[in-house]
Amino acid sequence: MRELFVEEVISTTENFLDNNQKVKLKEILTEICLNYHIEILEQNQKQEMQKNNEEILNKFISSKEIEGCSVRTLKY
Repeated sequence: MRELFVEEVISTTENFLDNNQKVKLKEILTEICLNYHIEILEQNQKQEMQKNNEEILNKFISSKEIEGCSVRTLKY
């Protein structure tokens, strides 16, 4: 999974980096990724995470409304 992640990042940035920069980025990402567990989220997990984020955002905005923030501030 780590290799797939690193390769995806490298391919995404290929238009912005020269070859030396890509090699260095790959080295850095590979080293950093050793400290993390990386897995691909299934589509339903992504949707659930998005739903949870929306719920948290709505609760936050509601709390700010209770605190007396203006409608303009809430929209911002």
